[in-house]
Formats: sequence, C-alpha cells, structure tokens
Amino acid sequence: HGLRLIVPDVEMIERRADGDRIPIKAAIIQIDFAQGAMPARTVLFSGLVDPDIIDVNWASSEEMWDDKKDITGLSYKDLVKAKKRGEMTPLRDVQKCVQDALHP
Repeated sequence: HGLRLIVPDVEMIERRADGDRIPIKAAIIQIDFAQGAMPARTVLFSGLVDPDIIDVNWASSEEMWDDKKDITGLSYKDLVKAKKRGEMTPLRDVQKCVQDALHP
C-alpha cells in the first residue's frame, strides 16, 4: 500500500465589512505514491464553487465583496454570471469529493 495525498487549491473572495472569505474557485488533486512507481495524479475537481451554504446572499451586492480579481482571474460580475448560468458546483459537492477521496 502506498501513500495518498489530497491537495486542495482554493481561491476566495473577501467580504469588505469583516474580512470573512468564501471559496469561489477550487481544484482538488489526488496524488497516489507507490514504491518504485511514479506518483499517479488525478484531478478530482477543478472549477467554480457556489458558496451559498456559507453566505446565501453573496451574489446580491458587489459593493460588499473584494473579488480578488488579480488572484482569481474573475470579476465579481463574472462570478454572478457563472452562478446564473449554473456553472458553479455547490460547496457541499466539492466537500463530498474530498471526503470520498479520503475514505474510499
């Protein structure tokens, strides 16, 4: 048996009033190490995350959020459009992806 590593990379936007952050983009990578073999890498998830479970009103007021566009590559307006088009994965689904990888 080898070693399994789950590597998350999460981009967040920040609420201006209190500095709280919510995830809006993530990648979850699984790396399996086996003796004598090259590590096997699998992308478990890569995409936009809908953080409604943390703040159901996140998409209602641009002035409340610092979109961190220089880091995320997406403006607040781009994020809201993606949500309206159904292009975001609910945060619970991303969490389940991690749980499933840790407890196969």
